[in-house]
Amino acid sequence: MQKFSVEMLEIQLDTYTADTISAYRKIRKLETELKSSQLEKQSVESELSSFEIFGKEFEVVAEEYSRLRQEIDTKNWALKEFFQHTD
Repeated sequence: MQKFSVEMLEIQLDTYTADTISAYRKIRKLETELKSSQLEKQSVESELSSFEIFGKEFEVVAEEYSRLRQEIDTKNWALKEFFQHTD
Protein backbone atom coordinates (compact mmCIF):
# COMPACT_ATOMS: atom_id res chain seq x y z
CA MET A 1 0.00 0.00 0.00
CA GLN A 2 2.84 2.38 0.81
CA LYS A 3 4.44 1.71 -2.59
CA PHE A 4 1.14 2.66 -4.21
CA SER A 5 1.09 5.96 -2.29
CA VAL A 6 4.64 6.75 -3.34
CA GLU A 7 3.78 6.01 -6.97
CA MET A 8 0.69 8.22 -6.77
CA LEU A 9 2.78 11.02 -5.31
CA GLU A 10 5.33 10.65 -8.12
CA ILE A 11 2.56 10.78 -10.72
CA GLN A 12 1.13 13.90 -9.11
CA LEU A 13 4.55 15.55 -9.04
CA ASP A 14 5.00 14.76 -12.72
CA THR A 15 1.50 15.94 -13.58
CA TYR A 16 1.32 19.10 -11.52
CA THR A 17 4.25 21.33 -12.34
CA ALA A 18 4.84 24.63 -10.58
CA ASP A 19 3.15 26.38 -13.51
CA THR A 20 0.14 24.08 -13.30
CA ILE A 21 -0.22 24.66 -9.57
CA SER A 22 0.07 28.41 -10.12
CA ALA A 23 -2.59 28.25 -12.82
CA TYR A 24 -4.93 26.26 -10.56
CA ARG A 25 -4.47 28.82 -7.79
CA LYS A 26 -5.33 31.63 -10.19
CA ILE A 27 -8.38 29.71 -11.39
CA ARG A 28 -9.57 29.20 -7.81
CA LYS A 29 -9.03 32.89 -7.06
CA LEU A 30 -10.98 33.89 -10.17
CA GLU A 31 -13.78 31.47 -9.28
CA THR A 32 -13.99 33.04 -5.82
CA GLU A 33 -14.09 36.53 -7.31
CA LEU A 34 -16.75 35.42 -9.80
CA LYS A 35 -18.91 34.02 -7.02
CA SER A 36 -18.51 37.23 -5.03
CA SER A 37 -19.45 39.31 -8.08
CA GLN A 38 -22.50 37.15 -8.71
CA LEU A 39 -23.65 37.60 -5.11
CA GLU A 40 -23.11 41.36 -5.38
CA LYS A 41 -25.09 41.40 -8.64
CA GLN A 42 -27.96 39.56 -6.98
CA SER A 43 -27.93 42.05 -4.13
CA VAL A 44 -28.01 45.02 -6.50
CA GLU A 45 -30.79 43.44 -8.57
CA SER A 46 -32.80 42.88 -5.41
CA GLU A 47 -32.28 46.48 -4.36
CA LEU A 48 -33.28 47.67 -7.83
CA SER A 49 -36.47 45.64 -7.76
CA SER A 50 -37.37 47.20 -4.41
CA PHE A 51 -37.06 50.65 -6.04
CA GLU A 52 -39.14 49.56 -9.03
CA ILE A 53 -42.06 49.00 -6.66
CA PHE A 54 -42.29 52.78 -6.23
CA GLY A 55 -43.04 53.18 -9.93
CA LYS A 56 -42.27 55.77 -12.58
CA GLU A 57 -42.74 58.76 -10.26
CA PHE A 58 -39.87 57.62 -8.07
CA GLU A 59 -37.67 57.14 -11.14
CA VAL A 60 -38.30 60.76 -12.17
CA VAL A 61 -37.44 62.00 -8.67
CA ALA A 62 -34.30 59.84 -8.56
CA GLU A 63 -33.14 61.15 -11.95
CA GLU A 64 -33.73 64.75 -10.86
CA TYR A 65 -31.83 64.08 -7.63
CA SER A 66 -28.94 62.62 -9.60
CA ARG A 67 -28.91 65.61 -11.96
CA LEU A 68 -28.92 68.06 -9.03
CA ARG A 69 -26.11 66.15 -7.24
CA GLN A 70 -24.02 66.36 -10.40
CA GLU A 71 -24.76 70.07 -10.74
CA ILE A 72 -23.77 70.67 -7.10
CA ASP A 73 -20.54 68.70 -7.59
CA THR A 74 -19.73 70.75 -10.70
CA LYS A 75 -20.37 74.04 -8.90
CA ASN A 76 -18.29 72.93 -5.90
CA TRP A 77 -15.43 72.04 -8.25
CA ALA A 78 -15.73 75.44 -9.99
CA LEU A 79 -15.67 77.27 -6.66
CA LYS A 80 -12.65 75.27 -5.53
CA GLU A 81 -10.82 76.09 -8.77
CA PHE A 82 -11.79 79.76 -8.49
CA PHE A 83 -10.47 80.09 -4.95
CA GLN A 84 -7.25 78.25 -5.81
CA HIS A 85 -6.50 80.72 -8.60
CA THR A 86 -7.39 83.85 -6.61
CA ASP A 87 -4.88 83.19 -3.84
